[in-house]
Amino acid sequence: MGTVAMKFDHVRLDVCDIERSAEYYTAALGLREVVRYTVDQRVILQVAPEGLPPGIELWQEAGLTPVPHRTQHAAFSVSDVPRLVEHVRSLGYPITEEPYRIGEETVAFLTDPDGHLIELNDFRGRGIAEAGSGLPARTEHDG
Repeated sequence: MGTVAMKFDHVRLDVCDIERSAEYYTAALGLREVVRYTVDQRVILQVAPEGLPPGIELWQEAGLTPVPHRTQHAAFSVSDVPRLVEHVRSLGYPITEEPYRIGEETVAFLTDPDGHLIELNDFRGRGIAEAGSGLPARTEHDG
């Protein structure tokens, strides 16, 4: 094979109001704005955790209505799931599923202003790590 995908870049989420969505992803989830474009009748905003490349691309376009899927979601690893859930709640945003355990991991689900499902997880017990991430190293059972 000559050319292969080298790394993940971003996922597009259609939104009704780019400013409302920007506020949610920055104030509630702590992401930063990476780049913003206006092209014809589209406004495109990429957001990401500090120090990381864009992962979410918010897309507002005239005449486009977001249609979130009820099970597809974006997931973010965080250091303290219950604490971030309380922060999001304090800003008045909905919590779809309160924090719960899956093995050694805590997860919760939120819904952004356009109905996109957002997972928060603390990544414990999965045995997956990146160099310098502070996450546990791969175990002998990982593939």
